[in-house]
Amino acid sequence: MRAGQPVREWRAIGTHTENIDPLAINKIQFITLTIGTQLIEELKKLLDADPFHDFTLIMTDGHAYVVKDPFQISIGKSVISYFFPKTDRMAYLRMTEVTTIDANTVPGGEA
Repeated sequence: MRAGQPVREWRAIGTHTENIDPLAINKIQFITLTIGTQLIEELKKLLDADPFHDFTLIMTDGHAYVVKDPFQISIGKSVISYFFPKTDRMAYLRMTEVTTIDANTVPGGEA
């Protein structure tokens, strides 16, 4: 992996199902499940790394959430709970809105 390259990129899949063949809907649901599973596996690898290295979750809206501690996020079935450092604030990040996990470059601040 080259420096500056994201670990993995995901593309958000829309949920608009009007005038779509039911077989296509099943395919979309399967793809969404597969992407979610890959994302969870990638996050677990990064969180379990020894030593731990910071990484950034980049969302579809451009917000970047820096993970500097493995206990800073919690992974659910479809949502990542992100805990802002040194505060009692948190954000729920939908897995379908995560576009990139960047383990190489960490921006100066949090989202």
